[in-house]
Amino acid sequence: MFGVFSTTLSQCLVLFTFIAIGYIMAKAKKIPENYSKGISNLLVYIFAPLLTFGTLVDNFKTEVLADKVYTLIFSSALLLVLVIFSYIFAKVFSSDKLEYDIYVYSFMFPNSGYIGYPLVLAIFGEKALFEFMIFCIPFLILTYTLGIYTLNPDKVLNIKKLANPITISMIMGMIVGVLNIPIPGFVASVVDTGGSCMAPAAMLLTGMVFASNDLRSMFSKVKIYIACVIKLVIIPLIGIFILSLLGVNKDIAFLITVMISLPTGLNSIIFPEVYGGDSCTGAQLCAVSTTMTSTPALYRASTLSMVSFAIPTAAPTRSLPAASLALFG
Repeated sequence: MFGVFSTTLSQCLVLFTFIAIGYIMAKAKKIPENYSKGISNLLVYIFAPLLTFGTLVDNFKTEVLADKVYTLIFSSALLLVLVIFSYIFAKVFSSDKLEYDIYVYSFMFPNSGYIGYPLVLAIFGEKALFEFMIFCIPFLILTYTLGIYTLNPDKVLNIKKLANPITISMIMGMIVGVLNIPIPGFVASVVDTGGSCMAPAAMLLTGMVFASNDLRSMFSKVKIYIACVIKLVIIPLIGIFILSLLGVNKDIAFLITVMISLPTGLNSIIFPEVYGGDSCTGAQLCAVSTTMTSTPALYRASTLSMVSFAIPTAAPTRSLPAASLALFG
């Protein structure tokens, strides 16, 4: 259990270091007040598309999809449950439309990349990480479709709205991955390097959002903490109980438990900044849930089954891209 906590704490310290840098730079007026919009645009229009494309190219393979149909079915089923639960349960926390959307996204999409990937890799190894990355594919697809729709105050859904850089890169990544189209070395380097910028840029943006708001009022909302306890402790424990009753395959149970034990993804800050939503509430949920994830008692309660279920046994078909370890939910 100490290894689990140590790995999680290490990732959280990196996250909070960049958040602190963004906060200090903004407070010291070293960054223009409207620069957060520029960083948000870089994330949505450049870094996120490159990261999405690279991840799907490496994992969206015909042989992988054929072999992991069972995994993808359970992942899609979990996602459906989370979508229904999120839209219903978020009403308990807010009647304000913009704030409600943030809670919906928070319960729906976890931080599977920055916290989930490194944690699974460090504790359970590359075999388990490969399985987890496949399990995350439906979440990735819905994050950049339903996720954007949820956090965009303009709820008009049309082809023009869907044809954004992220969904285009997603489709291109699927095509290149399935057809196994070779990518020139310099292009692969651009994709990998650009995708790696996603994590630090998103954290700097979080710090800048904090700097533009009163921290005391941001972290004094009791409902933020209640929501995080439900997300990180109550839901995982209920999930463990249900999985045990149903006798779900241990490998699948492992993947489900990891997914529902992760904090809120940083897209709850990025998307509202780009589309004019409530990035402040997203920043609060991300900061509190990530902090609670690194707290020993709560983290142990939310990850009991991660150390009790068997490690997946399927071996990865190729080496894992460095940039994919920074993928956000």
